[in-house]
Amino acid sequence: MCPVTIQRTLVGAFAITALLCILGVVGVSTAIQTGTITPPEQDVQFGSFRIVAFTTNDPTYPAYWPRLPEMLYLPPKRFYVVWILVQTGGRGQDSRDTYHETGIRLFMLQLRR
Repeated sequence: MCPVTIQRTLVGAFAITALLCILGVVGVSTAIQTGTITPPEQDVQFGSFRIVAFTTNDPTYPAYWPRLPEMLYLPPKRFYVVWILVQTGGRGQDSRDTYHETGIRLFMLQLRR
């Protein structure tokens, strides 16, 4: 019988941890999608990065970005989306023209009714 080494123990612990994380994400996503739990609304800023999570009818834009008038008539589907917004430029009086925000949709989940 082979002796158990620290490397085998670490590999086993890592595999079990990764499996539990994957099962947790799948379980929480299923619970949110079916309406068992309410998805959290988040708006967190880390320096020039901002993470925004919310429920919406239109997953193509962050909630507060301006929309075209035809986008106001959307089908009654609901989505839970998580965006990462990257802010560049300044916000002072002299730098109003240089301020820019880029959005990257990180996660989208269609909710069932």
